[in-house]
Amino acid sequence: MKNQSLSVNEEQCIKTGVVLKKLDVKQKFYERRFLKLSQQENNWSDACYFAVAICHQTHKLYHPILNLQGWNYLEEVFADFIEEENELIKPTSLAAMAVREIEDSLCSVFSHDSYPDHCALDRLGERAKLMHEAALFLTENFSGSFLNLLKHSQGYLFNRGQGLYEILEQINPYSDPLRKKSSFLIKLIQDAGIIDLQDPENYIPIVDYHMQRVLLRMGCIEVEDNDLRKKIMQRVPMESDKPFREAAIEAFGIIAEHSGHSLAVMNDFFWPLGRSCCHETTLCKTGFCSKNPCTFKKMTTVEDHTQCFFSEVCKGAGLSAYRKLWQPVVETHYY
Repeated sequence: MKNQSLSVNEEQCIKTGVVLKKLDVKQKFYERRFLKLSQQENNWSDACYFAVAICHQTHKLYHPILNLQGWNYLEEVFADFIEEENELIKPTSLAAMAVREIEDSLCSVFSHDSYPDHCALDRLGERAKLMHEAALFLTENFSGSFLNLLKHSQGYLFNRGQGLYEILEQINPYSDPLRKKSSFLIKLIQDAGIIDLQDPENYIPIVDYHMQRVLLRMGCIEVEDNDLRKKIMQRVPMESDKPFREAAIEAFGIIAEHSGHSLAVMNDFFWPLGRSCCHETTLCKTGFCSKNPCTFKKMTTVEDHTQCFFSEVCKGAGLSAYRKLWQPVVETHYY
């Protein structure tokens, strides 16, 4: 990559890929409730489209009784919506609703006891607007169905303006130029067996803040600029993290190539790693995870969990200067 402040450490990425070759994702992960509901193709695909549209910056989203956080909580709520045939996953109904009405509904369903004061989902107005715009887009262009959008793409990611990435980028919820939400949505519909991509080589790996942090601490992405390194360590807010995400996309390409796993599966290894084992505390030093149960252990075939699976190649396992690195702090709805 061409950036004087950042560089991708190819050797470190190769080492990481070689270690990752020894690990797999548990089949049970792909048999969870939400994906099983994909048998109801139309309701499920619409629910998936809306759930991913509002899945960003979910640090505070937590259900204290079910012990669900972030995407896991979102997935549970939208699984309920599918079974209930809730109006919040019906594009034509959502398009006809006022944004404030959607906001109030979200407030209620993301409270563990239905009391608005206990709502765990923040930025409700922003998320309600994203859902409303996403609903209008389907209603006005694809007869109110995400399945129709999928059929229109013919399984292509890029296809002279008619591929999935190209269609989705037309609306604000999926406008990220590095396509995190779009890639996540595409991965979910692939995992559910609803689509066979015609150009899988064009898939862009999912990159969120957990995954950026892991790659920085591993040394797969090196911060060459001292001032920038200080900002990362001190968690100083930035206007954009685009160079970091571009570097992460390049790094995951190298890791995937040497691991034998596809680009789409990189998320299933590195997202739970950053979410559980390499967060405010690090498994390599404390011997425990930020999440209980550990997301990484639940999703992968790792057996021994007293040490991080990547400790033999991770720079952060031996050097505190790398362990102190954090992800860029930005305000965004891209991820």
